[in-house]
This record gives sequence, structure tokens and C-alpha cells, in this order.
Amino acid sequence: LEASFGREVAMPPRTNVAVPGGTFAVMAAADPELGVAGLKSYAWLEPLGAPFVVVLFSLERAVVEAIVAADVLGRLRTAAASAVAATRLARPGPRTLGVFGTGRQAAAHLVALREALPSVERVVAHGRDEARLAAFCAAYGCDAAGEPREGGACDVVVTATTARDPVL
Repeated sequence: LEASFGREVAMPPRTNVAVPGGTFAVMAAADPELGVAGLKSYAWLEPLGAPFVVVLFSLERAVVEAIVAADVLGRLRTAAASAVAATRLARPGPRTLGVFGTGRQAAAHLVALREALPSVERVVAHGRDEARLAAFCAAYGCDAAGEPREGGACDVVVTATTARDPVL
């Protein structure tokens, strides 16, 4: 992932189309150096969520190289990008990680950040639903924050939440 930074990549803004009950979105990019172009697309429909798909094209052979159901891929890519950013932006040797959210994206971020920041000794999680927070903490070996400010006081903080109101 780090090797992809600093190269010339064409990536226009996301296109969103309103559909009944949600949004259909397409994100495209082309990387001539790698010889590929691709798109990620999803249909977000309340309350069902969103299936994601990635299509990868060869710029050399003009063929479809891959079509991937990309729910997990998207979570891993997003978390990996955050982990790379944290290694560059965090002070050296962070010991605490605050996680806002208890869903799949929060879990992917927690795993990626622990890997990228091995000095982290304690993870504090905060979530709106106490049962989900307890399950998340049990599954990922972290402490439940009593108050949002406890998570916000950590050395590194990630917000992976669908909350519409400020969480920190």
C-alpha cells in the first residue's frame, strides 16, 4: 500500500446516483504505471446496507482481470490506509489507541493499527450500544470507555462509526 503513494494516479470524484431507498455509487481510478484501471461500486439501501464490487481492467491487454465481491476488501483497504497514515502522523511509540465504533470497519481498523503500531499496549473502545461494545471488547481484547473523552485522550484515535452526531 505504501508503494502506491506518490505515483500519478487518475482518480475523479465519486459519482453518486440517488435510487429509491438509498444511493448507487461508482468510484473509478487508473494507474498507468501499474497498467491497470478499475472501479469500485456499491448500492447503499436502507436498512439493508451495501454490497460492494471491484472490477479491475488491464490497460495493456484491454481485458477484465478480476471482478471481486469486495465487502471485506474495502474494509481491509480502508483500515490499511489508516494504518499507513498513523505510522506517519502519530508521535513515535504510541501506547494507547482509541476506537470509536464497534462494527466491521472498527474491527478492521483495530487489527490493522495494532499491526502497524506494535508499541500500542492498550485499546479503549467507545460505542453507542452497550451490548455491542461489550461484545466488541471481548472479541478484540480492548477496554470499554466509560466516556467518549477516554477514547479521545488516547495517543492515536480512529473514528469508524456511522454516528450522525459528533462522537468526540
